[in-house]
Amino acid sequence: MEDENKVAAKSPGDLPDSPYRISAAKMTFMSICRFLAFPLVDIFFKVLNRSSAIGVENLPKEGGALIACNHISWVDTLIVPVFSAKRMSI
Repeated sequence: MEDENKVAAKSPGDLPDSPYRISAAKMTFMSICRFLAFPLVDIFFKVLNRSSAIGVENLPKEGGALIACNHISWVDTLIVPVFSAKRMSI
C-alpha cells in the first residue's frame, strides 16, 4: 500500500501542481524587476535622500545574520537591503 502512494519525480515538470510553485515566467519577471529596482532604490536612498546606516560594520562578512527592524514605516523593507553589503532575501 505504501509503495502506491510514493511518486518519484523525474523532472520538475513531473511534480504535482501546487499553489506554492512559481512559474518560470514569474521568476524571470521577478528577476528583471529586482535587477532594475535595486539600483533605483539604492540611488534614491543613498544619494537623493542622503540616508545612512549605523552599525553595518557589525554584520558578519561570512554566514548569515538576522536583522530585525522596528518598522517605523513600510520604507524599512526597502532601506535595509540597500545598506547591506551582502545580498539579502526578505
